[in-house]
Amino acid sequence: MVLSLMPVDGGPIAFPGQDKLLHLLIFTLLFIFGALAFPQFFSSENTRWIWLYLGLFSYGMIMELLQGQTTYRSVEFGDLVADTAGLILGNLLLTFFPGWGSKTS
Repeated sequence: MVLSLMPVDGGPIAFPGQDKLLHLLIFTLLFIFGALAFPQFFSSENTRWIWLYLGLFSYGMIMELLQGQTTYRSVEFGDLVADTAGLILGNLLLTFFPGWGSKTS
């Protein structure tokens, strides 16, 4: 949150869409870490994982709204789209690679 509210220096962008890619990657990781931190909320038999979606999406919305309150950042709908895509990607990765969350002894 702190980094998202700091002023940007307007430095060179490595490639177009870099900001959206970062949103996608960060929210993918947030979903995966959230699901692994609370495995009781994330299982194929249980739909309580929707709270993880709603919580992280709300976090993204709050972040965008706070950015709009600054004079040096702006609200971008595309960021919310990238955040949502990251949540879906995180869910898909855990679905197709369920062993990531299993403990080995």
